[in-house]
Amino acid sequence: MANMTEEQGQAVMAKWGVWMEKVGSSLVDVGTPFGPSASVVDDGTSRAAVNLSGYSIIEASDMSDARSKTDKHPYLSDGTGEFSIDIFEMMPVPFEQQEAAYLKLPRCFAQPGIGEKPSNLK
Repeated sequence: MANMTEEQGQAVMAKWGVWMEKVGSSLVDVGTPFGPSASVVDDGTSRAAVNLSGYSIIEASDMSDARSKTDKHPYLSDGTGEFSIDIFEMMPVPFEQQEAAYLKLPRCFAQPGIGEKPSNLK
């Protein structure tokens, strides 16, 4: 948007508004555009990073639902084939699943102050 006129920028933001309204409460995080990037390789070298322009996080019941939520997305409005949206399912980290199961065990329900011992622990 840095190279746009004020009117062009307002038109783009209006498209974002239409999409955000359409997606509604499924929009978990509108995200942010990305700036300069770098890629660090596991052998210690560097290379050009993947060309990404930003991210948004939506909640969807499945991949088909996620795809349907791209309808009217501003990046897909040109119809030139130059822009695309890549959809990835966010998977839980395995140790977080274990932690979530652990948190379901009986725990101390009172939040003690610093240095205090919870009253239900002996």
